[in-house]
Amino acid sequence: QTKWLIAQTTVGKVEQFDLIDAKFDGGVSEFGKFVSEELLNRLTRGGSIQIAERRLLKKVMDEAGTIARDASKTTSEALKKSVESNEKSQKGLQAIENIKTNITKVSDAVSSMVYSIDQVGQMANSVSEIAGQTNM
Repeated sequence: QTKWLIAQTTVGKVEQFDLIDAKFDGGVSEFGKFVSEELLNRLTRGGSIQIAERRLLKKVMDEAGTIARDASKTTSEALKKSVESNEKSQKGLQAIENIKTNITKVSDAVSSMVYSIDQVGQMANSVSEIAGQTNM
């Protein structure tokens, strides 16, 4: 016992059929294959009706799914590398900021030393002036 399932996919005007030759036990009979082939030939002769073949649609959908999974994986890997690069650049920026802070500290220390040397020089001049006044 073979059942034919014909599904109309466009309301009003039939443009596409999905034909399924199904037996209750899930198999396909030889007669069903013959009738299916004849129906397909007669329906598609005029070119105004398209037949959807489930196996091909499944294959295309499976391939599309594989492509989507691969694209998702590639995108995830790119995102991971981008995050890693961002973390490394943040560490680099922090190191540069630390160097800047240390250079500022060294500059302040050198300025303080120059000021101290100037004071020592002024004291030496004062001692020299006092010594000159007292003829020492």
